[in-house]
Amino acid sequence: MLIPFSHWITPAINARRFTTQMYIYFLPPADDTTSDIANTGLSSEEVQVPTSDGGLEITEAQFLPASEWLRRAKMDEIIMFPPQVLLLSFVAQFLERAGERTPIPAAESYKRREELIKFIHSGDPAWSHKFISPRPLGSMPDGRLIMDLNHPGQELEGTEKRGDPERVILVKFKKEGPRGVEVRWLSEVKSHLRDHKSPL
Repeated sequence: MLIPFSHWITPAINARRFTTQMYIYFLPPADDTTSDIANTGLSSEEVQVPTSDGGLEITEAQFLPASEWLRRAKMDEIIMFPPQVLLLSFVAQFLERAGERTPIPAAESYKRREELIKFIHSGDPAWSHKFISPRPLGSMPDGRLIMDLNHPGQELEGTEKRGDPERVILVKFKKEGPRGVEVRWLSEVKSHLRDHKSPL
């Protein structure tokens, strides 16, 4: 079952723009030997080893914990865009525990997944209904932009659509893609905003 997990719209300053609906999907836990998991919305089918699509769009496929993808991006081993970093940070927060051995028991995995799903459906609007078109609010001393996540995009101005008023993304855009992407609380960076005395 695909669960909506925010909607992103490329900033208006970009020459090429996209609108992307993000989803989350859960595979059955690795050690789940039960067949009666209908209440979780998951399938009991055998999990396949990830493979590429013959190089059309995907050259390599791999399953790794969310925290590992975030670590690789932080170390500049891979490029991840702000929506990926933000959403994977939530996944890591709810599904992983530092230092634990994997795979974890299926019952514990399902419990954590339910907590994440509850979070996705929480808030006003819920993460399942947030519309985000990042726009710069200022910059950090290291040159990274502070990107507002509460703006839904110029096409949706005047509607009730909105994003997240509490968090921002720090990012430095380079030719090869975004670098130094980090999720921070807006309250942590207010001193670096262009006009931090103005209400946001």
